[in-house]
Amino acid sequence: MKRKFLTFLLTLAAVLCLCFALSACDSGNGDVEQGNAQQPEPEHTHSFTADNVCSGCGDKWNYTAGLQYELNNETDTYTVIGIGEASGDVTIPYGYQGKAVTSIGENAFRGDGLTNITIPDSVTSIGIRAFEYCSELESVTLGCGVTSVGDHAFEGCNGLTGELKIPNSVSSIGDVAFGDCSGLTGKLKIPDSVTSIGKEAFSGCSGLTDIELPAGVTSIEIGMFYGCSGLTGELKIPNSVTSIGNYAFMDCSGLTSILIPDSVTLIGNWAFDGCSGLKRIELPDGVTLIGMFAFEGCNSLADIQFRGTVKEWQAIEKESRWNSFTGDYTITCTDGTIDQEDNVTYFEQ
Repeated sequence: MKRKFLTFLLTLAAVLCLCFALSACDSGNGDVEQGNAQQPEPEHTHSFTADNVCSGCGDKWNYTAGLQYELNNETDTYTVIGIGEASGDVTIPYGYQGKAVTSIGENAFRGDGLTNITIPDSVTSIGIRAFEYCSELESVTLGCGVTSVGDHAFEGCNGLTGELKIPNSVSSIGDVAFGDCSGLTGKLKIPDSVTSIGKEAFSGCSGLTDIELPAGVTSIEIGMFYGCSGLTGELKIPNSVTSIGNYAFMDCSGLTSILIPDSVTLIGNWAFDGCSGLKRIELPDGVTLIGMFAFEGCNSLADIQFRGTVKEWQAIEKESRWNSFTGDYTITCTDGTIDQEDNVTYFEQ
């Protein structure tokens, strides 16, 4: 009996040592070869057809019934044109009657009582005013096929909350597309695929705290972020931008610093008017025009860093009251400084 018990203990000890050794190998750093250890299979990516069935695994896309559609004879695809008998949470199908659903039409859900909307990858365009004033709408899931978001598409959807996720497929965002979506919060990251953002596209989105602009945009249009008072910290304009439009960042009172790249030549009227928290601005020597009231009401402004000479600063066309009601700032040029209070220029020795 004792011999059997001793044999059992020895066997158990050997098993424990082996397990410990295997565990030690598994927890090694990335340079340790893992041998023939089985790797987890990659997660299945669904590929749904116009029949709303995944061609790979046969899973079905659970869409909302009762929506209204219109057939486009030229493309032989369907557009969703109305909410029909649906309500509440709505999921757009990949297809209808065996043909792909590729767009959401103008005014399709305007003012309807949607609470959540899921848009599939088959949809490439969201029409003008498609979801305008859907004030009960809480969340939007944009499919990875969407390339354009139309004018006023989600304007006034002030029930939308959380961060807005814009897929890499999107290339254009229309005028006032997300205007007055005051419930959106956190960081807005606009992917580099976007090359066109319309006027007042995100105006009144007062809950946004940070924005990352795409590298392909060449102009900040009129009122693009007007009234985004929740934006804080430093704003970096991408190197692709050549002009900042009228009212572009008006009343963005939480911004403290603005970095304007060498590519910018024009700053529009009222561009940063009312940015009361703004303390520091970096301006390039290529700027030729600063519009009227451009920095009006920036009463915390203390430091303007100009990447050019005093003479180049003085050559910039500055329209009336571009700097009214600002702080007592100093302009630092490459060869001297200009004091705002007494307009005295100090040259470096």
